[in-house]
Amino acid sequence: MMFKLQPEKQADDWEIESLLDSAFGLGRFALSSYSLREGVEAVRQLSLVARDEFGTLCGTVRFWP
Repeated sequence: MMFKLQPEKQADDWEIESLLDSAFGLGRFALSSYSLREGVEAVRQLSLVARDEFGTLCGTVRFWP
């Protein structure tokens, strides 16, 4: 299976949130890493999404300042 890395776009947000909910559960917001990111936007220019050959989002890498 091949994956295509693409720059993250605002339109990807709902898919990313859904993927993270599936991977880490709704309790992920209680993690200390989320408290560090609270009120801070990810640097979209450095963030990537991975999509399979069908266009399904299967991965994400985000960076914060």
